[in-house]
Amino acid sequence: MSELSFFSTLQDIITLSDVELRNGIGSLSPNVVTEYVFYLRRELAKAQDDRAVVSRENERLQGITDEYRRENERLLSIIEKQRQSSHDLRLSRVTPSAPPDKNNATNSTTSDPRFNSRPVYTVLPDSFPNVPGSIWVWAPDGRRPIGTIEFVQDGTVRWCHGAPHGYWKLKEGGRLLETYFNGTFHEIEYAADSKQAYLRTPRGHSARMWVKSKRTAI
Repeated sequence: MSELSFFSTLQDIITLSDVELRNGIGSLSPNVVTEYVFYLRRELAKAQDDRAVVSRENERLQGITDEYRRENERLLSIIEKQRQSSHDLRLSRVTPSAPPDKNNATNSTTSDPRFNSRPVYTVLPDSFPNVPGSIWVWAPDGRRPIGTIEFVQDGTVRWCHGAPHGYWKLKEGGRLLETYFNGTFHEIEYAADSKQAYLRTPRGHSARMWVKSKRTAI
């Protein structure tokens, strides 16, 4: 242990422990004590500055940490959206589509101009109901009737209850009615949904007919 005396310097004091300084401080010169006091004040100010620097550095690091956390959350959100989008895309690729509705299947011939006024058939035109002896209303424009057609049981046709003439017959398993009356040849198809018949031939005509009454006597 160093002995303090009147001739001890500041450097001698600085290197002592607190116990040594407390036991020998009474023997120091007033100038050395004053120097030691100012030394302690400088060290204290330096420590305070260091603490301020540390505090500012901690605040800066906290700001960096917060920014990193926000950026990390943003990236995680983007990754989650992309993952969900990829998952939905895989589902759309593997999910089987609904089977075609046979009730909505159309005849490939419906693109032909002669079918423009006709309804959409289910695969094939429907079969005609009992034709022999039936009377149908005839509308050449598809809306306004102008007369009646009777398909007589003997295979002839009466126009507006006139004399029998021409002919009629069913073809294609009862799905097509071929007839000739008033000097014109017709091929007619029937749609059960609307209970109306539509021209196949001549093409481009919108004529329709529908049943007025059931069988009649010849």
